Amino acid sequence: MYNLPDIPTSPVQQILRTNVAPSLTQITEIHQIIQEVDKLKAQLETELALITQAFHQRREELVQFAQVHERLLAPERRLPLEIIARVFLHSVQSTDQPADAVRVRGTLCAVCKIWRDVAIATQELWTSFSLIQRANPTRDIVDMSATWLARAGALPISVEVRNLSGMQLDPELPGVLAAHAANLQNVSLTLWPAELESFNESNSGAPWVLPVLQKLDVRVNISGERDWSIGVFANAPQLRSVHLRNANVRDVVLPWEQLTDLRSRGISIHDVLDLLKASPRLLQFDGDMFHGDVSTLSVVCSPALRTLSLSVHGLTAIVFDHLSLPSLCDLRIIWSGAIWDWDLSLHIVPFVRRSACLLRKLELSFTQGSIDQRDLIDCLQSVPTVVSFVLHFGSGTSSITDNVLGHLTYGGAQPCLLPNLEDLELDLYRSPCMSPSLLGMVRSRCIAHTEESSSLPVARLRALSLFSVGLQLDGVAVGQLEAISGASQLKLTITDKKRQPF
Repeated sequence: MYNLPDIPTSPVQQILRTNVAPSLTQITEIHQIIQEVDKLKAQLETELALITQAFHQRREELVQFAQVHERLLAPERRLPLEIIARVFLHSVQSTDQPADAVRVRGTLCAVCKIWRDVAIATQELWTSFSLIQRANPTRDIVDMSATWLARAGALPISVEVRNLSGMQLDPELPGVLAAHAANLQNVSLTLWPAELESFNESNSGAPWVLPVLQKLDVRVNISGERDWSIGVFANAPQLRSVHLRNANVRDVVLPWEQLTDLRSRGISIHDVLDLLKASPRLLQFDGDMFHGDVSTLSVVCSPALRTLSLSVHGLTAIVFDHLSLPSLCDLRIIWSGAIWDWDLSLHIVPFVRRSACLLRKLELSFTQGSIDQRDLIDCLQSVPTVVSFVLHFGSGTSSITDNVLGHLTYGGAQPCLLPNLEDLELDLYRSPCMSPSLLGMVRSRCIAHTEESSSLPVARLRALSLFSVGLQLDGVAVGQLEAISGASQLKLTITDKKRQPF
């Protein structure tokens, strides 16, 4: 029980609760007693605040005490360790960046001993390894790498090693990777030429045995080094997909004849053709290149290639003069040059005719400017089997014209282009002809099949995607397109400059 202060005795007790006026002496005594009471009140309030604080603190301590014990009764504590392991796997797989996945694993191991033991025992948790060389590494990366990879056991492993700093990669790291070569399924290396060449010494100069390797990504940091090569990936019977940057067929020794998917960046036209020549079973190729002398080269035939994506400009478009792709179905051309140095009919049309392919999809993307309508018409006339056509532009230059749309219109200008067209994607930008010409083309490809016959010489348009800037399509035009869509089951998509629905 706290000691409470006594209430003082009043010096004017005899006149309290009366109508008598106090004398001057009594008034002085009253002021004094009020001051004394005020001091007692302040003292009492201070003690009350201390008591309240002590009670609140003790209450919080009791709450925390109860919560600590309640957590012992939580259902998740009774989860089987196998369920916890699956939760760990989901938390790692939900991260987009390899570096984030590394931090998640570290966090899981730091919670408690049980979680650490579960994490280490879950081999699937360690099958993805990413090492990014820092300028001033704070850990022994060789020891860390060896520990990490060992935890994956015999499961297939995905490895990424990147060194964009000026620091030399630890020369013992290739040996650590070589020790787990039998389990490497996906490998991505971004290193300097000397570092890549050091891999050759990791297995006494012999190629690694890579029975499960399926994907390989080798990106070479540009330097002044020449005449380097890496040969450890030559013995990989399951390797099918390769991505190379700043590396050619002489730099990386691979089982080229078995590859089906190849992507290349940063090499010459000559080197690109060498890649295609060395890989006769390729099904798809994606590449860009810089200009080089091809005057002594003949036409390269890639008999199985079905998908081709090339980024070209005025000096590299001649690569099409040296290609023959009889199985090509999907062609994507990304043009990065200026308007005046692009001649579509000079390179693409002869290439298509030489290949004698039955092209199903054609995509033309221009990062600068546009394309001459005559060249575009000639190109489309040479690919009558195309079912899907995409035309993209990276600027607001007027491109698709009434004339082109007229040739795409059934019953319009002759020759009628792309008679088998079912899927069309267009960038409108500033083209002034969108309302009547576009509507007429769409109507001829959709409504005609409903109103006239189902056996017209042109296919029914099934999907139309339009990318419009500003007010190139007004509300009336959109309403008419939607009416056509509803009457013909056309899948219509219209987006603005932010790729949001119109």
